[in-house]
Amino acid sequence: MVEKIEIDSSQNQVKYGDVFFTTSSETPDEVGMSSVWFGTDDNIYLNSFCFGYRQNILNNPFYTAYLFRSPSVRKKFIFLAQGISRYNISKTKVMEMEVGFPSSQEQARIGAFFKHLDDLITLHQRKFFPSCKFKFIGFTNVWEQRKLGDIMAVTSVKRIHQSDWQDHGIRFLRARDIVSFMNNEEPDDPLYISKEKYEEYSKISGKVEIDDLLVTGVGTIGVPYLIKSSTPIYFKDGNIIWFRNNKNIGGPFFYYSFTSSQIQNFIKESAGIGTVGTYTIESGKKTPISLPQKQEQVRVGTFFNQLDNLITLHQREQNN
Repeated sequence: MVEKIEIDSSQNQVKYGDVFFTTSSETPDEVGMSSVWFGTDDNIYLNSFCFGYRQNILNNPFYTAYLFRSPSVRKKFIFLAQGISRYNISKTKVMEMEVGFPSSQEQARIGAFFKHLDDLITLHQRKFFPSCKFKFIGFTNVWEQRKLGDIMAVTSVKRIHQSDWQDHGIRFLRARDIVSFMNNEEPDDPLYISKEKYEEYSKISGKVEIDDLLVTGVGTIGVPYLIKSSTPIYFKDGNIIWFRNNKNIGGPFFYYSFTSSQIQNFIKESAGIGTVGTYTIESGKKTPISLPQKQEQVRVGTFFNQLDNLITLHQREQNN
């Protein structure tokens, strides 16, 4: 958001390639979030909620944008965050941080790649979800608008008590575990239950199957986790909603549908404005989804899965 202010010759104007950092946040994960200015307008100034960084030698701005958002650099910012109820970061400490800049030619190639990838993701997010105007060649059918509760069972499982938790056995998932998986991370404190308890409770609740979807209902709500194998798992009731797909929707398509603005906006609206928003089973049943025919679901799911793998691969290469 840009607000109009009086022109002040005593202030430094923002210039193309400048980097901005947020100075404060309620969580350490969001301190020092960066943004590169690609504009060329005159009389643009920073507000007091962030600070600017102007490089002595202008590195490739697209490379710079991805460098400061890369996991390896973000970890350095999070380490510098200080506070209790609100976290702040020292500009002096940030200026002492060491980051890597390759040759200008390599910066240009990396920057161009990520810019193209960014444009591609944005394009497909706008055209694919939720308007469904984006079509692969050979598919012309109109996408059907449905509610998930009309397609499949939306439920949970019998409650596991804390006294049943173990450090080995059948994996037991919590909402925060699914959030970690979304961030390509493994939880530091994984939980398990005994095989006997799993079999006993599964006779009552059933077992998750391939292409079922687990979605967080508390904390960071609306984060999906697709079941891709027959490896037994159990999860925490009340924290996670179970969409028993029963092969009604292609698994990868189902997963990426949950990352779309159509479903994410619905989840935010249904969660309410209270201090602790929740995504419930009843809301899960009412969740809207746009469905093409099965063959197109497969094509779309495969495309986004390949795109995800490409992003992950190049993030790893960049971190190394």
